[in-house]
Amino acid sequence: MSFSIGTASYRKRAATAALAAALFGVLMEFLQGIAGTGRDFDPVDMVANLIGALLGAALILLLRPLLTKYLAPAGS
Repeated sequence: MSFSIGTASYRKRAATAALAAALFGVLMEFLQGIAGTGRDFDPVDMVANLIGALLGAALILLLRPLLTKYLAPAGS
């Protein structure tokens, strides 16, 4: 896992972001289960968080060519 933004490939950064989002979702589910706020631990929510993280990473990888083409700074 790479945290150096400048040297990591775009795909590696997207995978790192997806992994971090998925792990954060798992952490939130465990904390909900022990916090005593009336919210329950739900493994289905963990799966939903994982799917959302993966779809987000896939979407940014698919949209990257359009983003670099239309949002590139002038003169580049």
